[in-house]
Parts: sequence; C-alpha cells; structure tokens
Amino acid sequence: MTHITDVHAAEYDDYTSSYIARIEDGTLTTNLEHSRDRVLALWSSLRPHHWSWRPEPGRWTPSDIAQHQIDVERVFAYRILRFSRGDETALPGFDVDDFAAAAGAENRPPAELIDDFRIARDSTLALVRSLHADALTHGGTASGSFISARAAAFKLCGHDHHHCDVMEQQYLSGVG
Repeated sequence: MTHITDVHAAEYDDYTSSYIARIEDGTLTTNLEHSRDRVLALWSSLRPHHWSWRPEPGRWTPSDIAQHQIDVERVFAYRILRFSRGDETALPGFDVDDFAAAAGAENRPPAELIDDFRIARDSTLALVRSLHADALTHGGTASGSFISARAAAFKLCGHDHHHCDVMEQQYLSGVG
C-alpha cells in the first residue's frame, strides 16, 4: 500500500504541499481512516450552539465547514477515480465559497452532516482500497495544476487536519 513517503513533490503543486506537509508517515488508507476519525470525533464533540456560531461576519460556521469538507471529499474522490483510470482530461476547479453559499448547510442537522461525511469518506476508502498501487500514481490536471491520484487522496487527509486545527483553535476557543 502507498505510504506518504512514496509521494514525490512532482505529483502535486505548491498549494497542495501545505496539506501534504500535515500528513504523518503511514499508508494512504491508515491516513484516510485517522483523519476521518479525527473529524468525526471533533464534530461529535460539538454542542448544538457551536454548529451555527460565526466568529465574525462573513466567516463560515462549523456547519459550513462540515459541508465544505463533505463537498471536497466528493470532488476529490471523483478526481482520484478519473486519474486512477488513466483519464487525463483536465478537470475544472470549483469555487469553495460559491459551493458553501449554495449548500444550505445551516438547514442540515449536525447528525446528518456527521453521517454524510462518514459515508463519503468510507466511499473514498472503498475506492482507494480497490485500486492497484500503480493506478494511484496516475495523474492529471485539476484546477489548473497536475496532481496524482495518490497525492489527491493524501491531500484530503491534510485538508481534514487543516480544518480540524482551525475549528479547534479559532472556533471552539471562541464559544463556550
């Protein structure tokens, strides 16, 4: 199974490097499982009033962040699928703020967001487990930059860690 140490800097862009740098050594599936568990533990610890708290006007609520993580999971799983199958068609980026504005996260109960993330991540894990190591090295262009399938999967883990850190440091410390 692919380890983070197998992923080379040529497999991703500079922006992705900040997410990859958050990954501890281990296999791809172990990292996907650990980051899933961290997200689920954090979200499950939130009290009802946390979910709608906004640290300042214009900032996302924890509900918005949760929906964003779910959306990113699905977009990146699609990229992993396309690239691992050898499809080199350039894939467009997406505007996370437009997605957040259209998602209606504030209308989703926390338990539904938690369940949706778990289902999406478990689906990504099933996809990754179904792939040969060679397929994970295939890549293509997404959002204007090259990324391999395995780098995209590891980026999901780093993305999770980023948002957990932000939520712990900036959100949970600001609301009782």
